[in-house]
Amino acid sequence: MKPGNTDIYRYLYIIFPLLALIAGCSASRENTYNTQEDRIDKYLSSVTASITYPGTSYRNYWDKEDIISMTAKTEENAEGSLDTLSVTVTVKPRRTVRQNGSNKAVWTEGIGEEAGSRAAVTLYYEAYTFESKPQTLFATNMQSLVDSGSWSVTDPDCNPVTLNLDDRNLTEGLRNGLLGCRAGEESYIVFSGKYGFGKKPLGTIPANAALFYHVIIESVRN
Repeated sequence: MKPGNTDIYRYLYIIFPLLALIAGCSASRENTYNTQEDRIDKYLSSVTASITYPGTSYRNYWDKEDIISMTAKTEENAEGSLDTLSVTVTVKPRRTVRQNGSNKAVWTEGIGEEAGSRAAVTLYYEAYTFESKPQTLFATNMQSLVDSGSWSVTDPDCNPVTLNLDDRNLTEGLRNGLLGCRAGEESYIVFSGKYGFGKKPLGTIPANAALFYHVIIESVRN
């Protein structure tokens, strides 16, 4: 049976309202969350990404000190010289944002207004459990992952989804990571289980799991 349109929201919102009412954590869970935070910090301090830009337009986005390596795709023109078709750069994040338990590495800056606390944010995403790095993909609406057949839990038409940041059922970590985003932004949002789905497992997501979202923002409406 193919998943229905509502399946995509199971992994962006807290399905069980009682999870939001859990007060405090046991010492064991606090230790788990602290370990997750340490792993997230270590990951963000060393993470890199490879991004391809047309021509030499990467120069509009990255300073030399942020570029670790680059590879150019070229072709010979009629004059016998080489034209640069594209450049793939391996880079560090442009910036890292930490707010209220959520951690965000920004790869591409957006434009326009920033998402406020009541904004409607339309986005593409892929979501993973996180240990020392992204682990198990559990939901996505990105066409490239759909085509690869590496997942089976999200809507097959891959339309962008719209999240209302003032919806109390939105996971706290994702909400805080999206605050301040702008249209066109591409980023990683990572947070411990304390700000995710809590102590009950959800589908393939273990209890207290840290979560990782790769998001590409289509639009922001305040």
